[in-house]
Amino acid sequence: MAMLYSAIMLSLVGPANMPIGLQSVDEAAEAAAADTGITLDEGKVERISPVELSVYGDLYGVDTPLPESWAFLTIRGTDYSPQSYLAKEEGPVGFRIAVDAQGNATGCEVTSSSGFARLDEATCPVLMGRVPKFEPAIDANGEAVAAYFADEADWKIREPELTNFVAKVLFVIGPTGNMERCEILEAKGDLPADYSPSSLCDGPLTSDGTIYRDEQGMPTRKRVTMEFRVQSEDVAG
Repeated sequence: MAMLYSAIMLSLVGPANMPIGLQSVDEAAEAAAADTGITLDEGKVERISPVELSVYGDLYGVDTPLPESWAFLTIRGTDYSPQSYLAKEEGPVGFRIAVDAQGNATGCEVTSSSGFARLDEATCPVLMGRVPKFEPAIDANGEAVAAYFADEADWKIREPELTNFVAKVLFVIGPTGNMERCEILEAKGDLPADYSPSSLCDGPLTSDGTIYRDEQGMPTRKRVTMEFRVQSEDVAG
């Protein structure tokens, strides 16, 4: 059964460029057929999506290899080329990584496109540059075997939009520490897209229940005016 699973794993995306040292699709399929007597429907097999790998792993008694750390999947701002960043290219790229019986990643290939050639071409070099050790796949006999790990790399521009703005906010804090009043006295400049003037009322004076006291130590109301100023500029070099 393990050999049948290898044939399915190796033919998920059809006759693509196989990682070095792996059995070819044809060789794996022939071996599986001879071993099990089952005829593979190659047209159907090739339409299996990467997310279904774990299903076939359970069905044929082979676990999917799992990374010791999932952090390598996160696409970072530094992974973007200037060209892709300026073009605002985003999208998921499907991929599969060949993992040997020792848990080492031995190859990578793209299985589905983001729609942007630059992102597709960058995916495997980026991931293989920081790929961790894997827990190898285990077959029905409890033996470690070579198999694929498949997933998607989600390319998304996450750089913060630092804009220049000034906001002045008036808070009135009640004797029990509750905010009795919040007023935006001034708001000018370019607020970030996910930032609204009203969100300034969720400030540092309103969340921890702090109370203010007068000279006699009695709780009292306090009016506080705070100014928020953000200024960003490029630095040469």
